[in-house]
Amino acid sequence: MVADVATWEGNVAAVDAAVSEWGRLDVFVGNAGITDGARPIEEIPGDQLTGAFTELFGVNVLAPLLGVRAALEALVATRGSVIITGSYASTNAAGGGVLYTASKHAVHGVVRQLAYELAPDIRVNGVAPGVAPTRLRGTTSLGQTAADSVLDGTREKLPLQEVPSVDAYSGIFTLLASRSEAAAMTGTLVTADSGLSVRGIARPGGRVREA
Repeated sequence: MVADVATWEGNVAAVDAAVSEWGRLDVFVGNAGITDGARPIEEIPGDQLTGAFTELFGVNVLAPLLGVRAALEALVATRGSVIITGSYASTNAAGGGVLYTASKHAVHGVVRQLAYELAPDIRVNGVAPGVAPTRLRGTTSLGQTAADSVLDGTREKLPLQEVPSVDAYSGIFTLLASRSEAAAMTGTLVTADSGLSVRGIARPGGRVREA
């Protein structure tokens, strides 16, 4: 179905559709996100800052909160779980611009607080990818459109020296959704950043041979 994730009505409609189709709800995944195109604050006109903040945080932070609230009763009934997509920028600087980085840091806080509030009935975890070959929509308030999320030269900068496919992350979501395999996990943000957070100064990895 098509819905605006930054609205209450859109999230209620999505939950209702899922429950109507399958009779229950076991997992809510908050995955929608937009970027600020790594725009530093000094390059954002002051009169555009409020609109850009509202738009980006509406999708990256408010939307998963609305989704969890809409799904809450159904997830309590099944003792289900929540998975929210964070980012390398959830715990590091320079994974985006100031708005994107702030929003993904906020997602980390949302995961931890909701894990506390909803325990023991609902587990809440997150996944923090590094890079993946996707197109990410920009912030329209800043005149941005969708762009490739992987820049030229990215592979060479990664310790693992490969840009992972989107499917490389699916197993992590499956793990966190599992009632048995992740039974002891809540409040956890799983980092899957191809080693970005341990990247060296001189070269990406100890055994990487640079041209």
